[in-house]
Amino acid sequence: MTKRYVNILCLALLIISYGCSTTNNKDYNLITNYVKKNFNGYNTKKQSCILLLTENGCIPCNRMYAKFIQDRFINKDNAYIVLCASGSIVDIKPFIFNDSIKNVCEDEKEIFTKEIYPYSAAILIKENKVDTIIQITSTNIEKTFDYIFGEYNNQ
Repeated sequence: MTKRYVNILCLALLIISYGCSTTNNKDYNLITNYVKKNFNGYNTKKQSCILLLTENGCIPCNRMYAKFIQDRFINKDNAYIVLCASGSIVDIKPFIFNDSIKNVCEDEKEIFTKEIYPYSAAILIKENKVDTIIQITSTNIEKTFDYIFGEYNNQ
């Protein structure tokens, strides 16, 4: 009985940890318009992953997320990195001081976080709509990273 309870609890925590939220067509239009404006060659017909890095919320999580993005998403097709960070809390130098990186946009006015989503997150676009927004939190962060990378690879 205890093992079953633990399994159910772990599954519930995993589901909650993804911080998934549903969005509407307005959100999709805001997001795709922002990305089209800031990234050359953005293709709305394909699935894509928008990786939003901020300094809001969990600071250690944001630092881990920055490293995760740097290690797995630099110059990947259909992965768009939006930096809404000054660099004072999260190190963004690896993203901005490298001219060979083509899929990074600095949002110095933080338009994305003010108008679309305020925290570090992965936004999965599928079939011309926002499929999932996964907020980066401390709960099961490694599994969350694995899930994001798995969803990106399943495009």
